[in-house]
Amino acid sequence: MARVLRPGGRIAVMVPTAGSAGPLWGILPDGGARFFGEDELGDIFEDLGLVGVRTRSFANFQWVRANRP
Repeated sequence: MARVLRPGGRIAVMVPTAGSAGPLWGILPDGGARFFGEDELGDIFEDLGLVGVRTRSFANFQWVRANRP
């Protein structure tokens, strides 16, 4: 998504996180969902060169947004 984002564009995603149930997710079978660590997606966005990265967690979901310079 970041690759096709135009300069000045904004990206926003909502993803599931392990939250406080992190240890539990490790023992359950893989159901096809990817659970991200608390800062994992924000760090990925920054590594891709996006700026103004903001994250907000709500229970077991995380909202992440950023801009392409």
